[in-house]
Amino acid sequence: MLMPRLSLQDTADAEFYTSAYFYALRCLQQLDNQQKSWQQTGAMQLPSSARIKKQILEYPQTAALAQALDAQTASRLAGVEISQTVHYYPLAVNLQPLRVLQNLIDDMVDALSIRYETQVESFSHSNNQWRLFNKHAEIITQTDILICASAWQINHFELLKHLGVQPVRGQISIFNPTQQSSKVKLPLSYDGYLLPALHNQQVIGASFIPDEISTELSKQEHRVNLNDLQQWFANMFSEDDISDGRVSVRAVTPDRMPILGAAPVEEGYRQAYADLHKGKPADKYAEGNYQAGLYVNTGHGARGFTSAFLSAEVLAAVICDEPLPVSNRVRYALHPARFLIRSFKKKQ
Repeated sequence: MLMPRLSLQDTADAEFYTSAYFYALRCLQQLDNQQKSWQQTGAMQLPSSARIKKQILEYPQTAALAQALDAQTASRLAGVEISQTVHYYPLAVNLQPLRVLQNLIDDMVDALSIRYETQVESFSHSNNQWRLFNKHAEIITQTDILICASAWQINHFELLKHLGVQPVRGQISIFNPTQQSSKVKLPLSYDGYLLPALHNQQVIGASFIPDEISTELSKQEHRVNLNDLQQWFANMFSEDDISDGRVSVRAVTPDRMPILGAAPVEEGYRQAYADLHKGKPADKYAEGNYQAGLYVNTGHGARGFTSAFLSAEVLAAVICDEPLPVSNRVRYALHPARFLIRSFKKKQ
């Protein structure tokens, strides 16, 4: 489910996610205008928290972004009974990730080379080249520009452990559609989410377990997913309807924003900015120190398909020294050194 992330405050993260949402929709349309790998069904956010209830009441009504719908209208659009006012996102998307990814690969044609079944154990820099090594210390490849986009496993690399990425396990549950669930016309978001039936399967999700990296299916997490759904749709499924599931591990940051840009030299930052807590003027400090030709793109959390397209565009602009497609405050909110800087300001 690709839908906007709303905020009642004028903040950098609100600006980023709104821009990213519309940019992702544009990219999907360009990639597959027949909508074979995605469908612009719209989506609904049920009032599952005080924050969301406040958004439904106070967020500006916009035809393209978000509209508050009464229960009767929401029920008609959703195909199932909804008892409360919801936020409706008319341009939201129900997508099939593997098909979208395959479309991206096909779109690149010969400009992209993929090496499968290969694990990078380490990398090092010399003579203006990054060399990637396997577990046998053999060179896999070398390049002048290296982008680490390995989600939470970016923590595996010594140069990047300081970035502040946390692994969070998530399990989706796959159900055989029932007579009631087959009526669902669009994605429904609450504490979890429910997607419309597709290929005789229906997905609900997802669990959220910090610092857990196991990818084994859990019956308990199936029950949690089902219980979350039953708070809103009591008789839609039973445990007997579960047919399968899938586990992945999100890469989550403390402020729920991606980490994007040139990789900082941690020790250089510590030497230059350790006394930020003293409040000296900014012009008393040297410019940041970065690893030559090393960039990061991680921390997309649970909204990766919303944030990934614009993040890639920002990173390309940084690498190629082109004008950025985001404001300076968004650029700083995505900065890979921001958690280091915050720790120095707090003298941690």
